[in-house]
Amino acid sequence: MKKLKYLTALAIILSAICSSQMLAQTVINGNIIDANTEKPIEFCNIAVIEEQSGKMITGTTTDNSGKFSLKVQSTKPCLLKATFIGYQELSIGLNMQDFAEKKKESVRMDNLRMAPASETLEEVKIIGRIKQFEMNADRLVMNIDQATTATVVNAFELLRKVPGVSIDKDENLTLNGRSGVLFQFNGRDMKIGWEAVKAMLKGMNPAQIERFEVITNPSAKYDAEGTAGIINILMKKNQSRGFNGSINAGGHYSESFSAHGGINLNYVDDKWTTSFNYDGSLFQNKITNASWRQVVQESDTTLFDMPPFEVNPKFQGHNLSFSTDYLIDENNSVGIYAAFNNNSQPEMLTSTRENISHSPDLSSFVSSVVYDQSNLSHGNNFLAGANYIHKFDSLGTKLQLDLSATANSSLNKRNTESRYFILANDSTTARERLKHTTNGSYQSYVAKLDFQKPTKTWGTFEAGVKVAFTSLDNSFESVGNNLTKSTFIQKEGIVSEQSEQDNFLFSEDIVAAYLSYSKNFGMKTSLRAGLRFEHTFTEGVSQLTDSVNSNSYSDLFPSVSINHNFNKFNSLSLSYNYRISRPDYSQLNPFVQKTSDYIYHSGNPLLKPQYSHNLSLNYSLFYMAFLSVNYGYTDDFVSEEVVLLSGSGAVLQRPGNIAKNQNLNVGLSLVVPVGKWLFFNFFGQMNYTTVQSGSGFGAIDIENTSYMFFANANFNLPKKFKFSLSGYYMSGGLWAIYEYDASYSMNLGLSRAFLKDDRLNVNLSVNNLLAKRDIKVDFSHNGITQSSTTHIPGVMLSLDIRYNFGSVYQNKKLSKIKTDDMDERTKGGKGQAAQGTMK
Repeated sequence: MKKLKYLTALAIILSAICSSQMLAQTVINGNIIDANTEKPIEFCNIAVIEEQSGKMITGTTTDNSGKFSLKVQSTKPCLLKATFIGYQELSIGLNMQDFAEKKKESVRMDNLRMAPASETLEEVKIIGRIKQFEMNADRLVMNIDQATTATVVNAFELLRKVPGVSIDKDENLTLNGRSGVLFQFNGRDMKIGWEAVKAMLKGMNPAQIERFEVITNPSAKYDAEGTAGIINILMKKNQSRGFNGSINAGGHYSESFSAHGGINLNYVDDKWTTSFNYDGSLFQNKITNASWRQVVQESDTTLFDMPPFEVNPKFQGHNLSFSTDYLIDENNSVGIYAAFNNNSQPEMLTSTRENISHSPDLSSFVSSVVYDQSNLSHGNNFLAGANYIHKFDSLGTKLQLDLSATANSSLNKRNTESRYFILANDSTTARERLKHTTNGSYQSYVAKLDFQKPTKTWGTFEAGVKVAFTSLDNSFESVGNNLTKSTFIQKEGIVSEQSEQDNFLFSEDIVAAYLSYSKNFGMKTSLRAGLRFEHTFTEGVSQLTDSVNSNSYSDLFPSVSINHNFNKFNSLSLSYNYRISRPDYSQLNPFVQKTSDYIYHSGNPLLKPQYSHNLSLNYSLFYMAFLSVNYGYTDDFVSEEVVLLSGSGAVLQRPGNIAKNQNLNVGLSLVVPVGKWLFFNFFGQMNYTTVQSGSGFGAIDIENTSYMFFANANFNLPKKFKFSLSGYYMSGGLWAIYEYDASYSMNLGLSRAFLKDDRLNVNLSVNNLLAKRDIKVDFSHNGITQSSTTHIPGVMLSLDIRYNFGSVYQNKKLSKIKTDDMDERTKGGKGQAAQGTMK
């Protein structure tokens, strides 16, 4: 028995010895260098991962000379991966079974080269085509290529193609079914109101835009503004060495002619990156509107019917931008930038008639009002700023200072002559002329300081502070010329007199600070969490009413995001954040503007901010399919409210905090390259929205489910021809408390490159094919029911020409200090074939 025990013990020992021999450690020694400069890369992350399971076996970082040493105990096929900020991921196969069989106790891997993350121009084009949509932990990125811009006439029309964006017939915007969007240009906030943003985009050439970033779950580093999220518009910035640029011109026709043109200039060397852009445009359109409104007051009902009338809006825009960055040395860089936008709407004349009937006989009209109206407006926006970046070490520790100033001015004039008739004898009962003039200006000054500290063990820490001071000065003048008697309505304690003047002064000061943390757990899972504090003080003064409204409030805005890569083709992320949308400055104007005895408009200086909880789940598969599920709950939801006034069916339209809003959005993006000749992408979404407030008369209880689909196919044809086919369908949906009708359209585009190096590009497109021409918007609340219909123009023909000039030296990129954010650092980089030697 004892011998048996000894033999068993001996067998176990021999088995362990054999196993230890099979699993003998192999020491891997090597070094990492920059592929361009051949300098060592310090503190580069090195990991050994089982190729099949994705399990990390061991890991380390390079020392200050770029060297590393790893002890690997495995017989399975493995990958050695190297990752570092600003570089493409390096991946090398390790045959551990072969090492064990050959009894290699050590393996040398000398001079493994890592290429910087920036690619050549050709590579950028390839990535733009293959990955038109990219989904990260907090954002969906839409890269813009030539095929995408071929079927749009300006950047505003290009915005309509962005997944999740919905713009109705009145040009109201929602993101994933929700209002409250903060716009950024090149990562800088532009809190100038949606009307000003629209004006800028309508005057901007779409070819100047590199990509849209739809940030639905921003980290604590971003301002908490925007309950629906942030849309960041990034302009193209050529960084290839030398002097180069492009010039473009184009036009389109659809019952009226529009034109645009511009120039882009770039200069890059070892120290400087400089860019200049100019775009000019003239946009004309013809649309037909019609509407009716029914008002119930106690036992009386009044019906207002406005037959179809034509509107011919014109728009002129000029955009200038300049930026330059200077690399002082390897650790310091500075930059300045400036942008100017001028937009104007020349005088537009319209003549409309509104027929009126009263209960009990609503089938015949008893009176009418004829409106002859002229409108004109223009505005200027100016932005200037500077930034300084100091890099402390090669690990990524850095300090960034940003300073910026914004100035905006606007002028709006509206002259209306109203004539009131009794239809029975066609007699004029009243004539009235009203002149409304609104002058507005605001200035904003912002200072921001951000600090970033990556560590080898504990992850990356970020902290920052920001102050923003804004002042607003709006003046309003209303001059009435009562040619014959007209009724004036008592409105919320304010009487619309023959002449009225007001001056509204508003200031908004915001002080903010944030802390943020991110960490990679192995090569698969990453965490990002942050907390932002914002204190806001506002004060509004109206000279007409001699009133002062002050408000002071502080808020904490948490955010957290978890991302898991099941493998290199399969990832899932979950995010939560809490956000705010402060009232748009134009919504705060207290001025009451009269259109007629029956229609009044005003702002609301008592508007409160709205707050939103947002939860998002994103899944990506093979970099081709992206699924997102977003839920948002908004309190003190801001929407236009229609208030019934005393009198014969008169109404006042103004913004208000009317309700609570819930929104569930499910979106799917597909990017499918079908060989070299066809590239196809698709985006679809389902959106469920509820708007609820109070109970009893005047309560709001609306729910709506809507769908939107967009598809685009790009064909590469012989002789350098490219053909694109795109279309969209948008079902009826909900914007605030207004329900809009379905719309759809199809577009065709044909393009070709000419001359040496394809310097000349010509695009021809046919838009609005098979489009639905009539779009309805309905509203029913608090005794008021109204409906309006817009008839859009027919088929539009477009021609665009672009010529590229100058010198471009490939594979020479300006090595400047990047302003990469935390999200880029946690994505893990892009795969690249290894360059180096193995011994």
